[in-house]
Amino acid sequence: MIDNAQVSDLERIASFNELRYRKLNDEDGNIGLITNGKGLSMATLDLISQMHGKPANYLDMFGSASIEDILYALDLMEYD
Repeated sequence: MIDNAQVSDLERIASFNELRYRKLNDEDGNIGLITNGKGLSMATLDLISQMHGKPANYLDMFGSASIEDILYALDLMEYD
């Protein structure tokens, strides 16, 4: 079950377009990540943190993405 009161507009839009978007840090983060797998996302976020970076958000495209999906993902990340 998803509590829509706790889901941001960008997360809702991404979910509607079969993307998984998560905002990680409200003010501290400065690195956005677009990947095509949840495991790859988590591993890369860990590496960013180990190198003293501050991940802001990530967007997962579930493994198969068309050019349109990639362009939409870039637009969504830029909006944030």
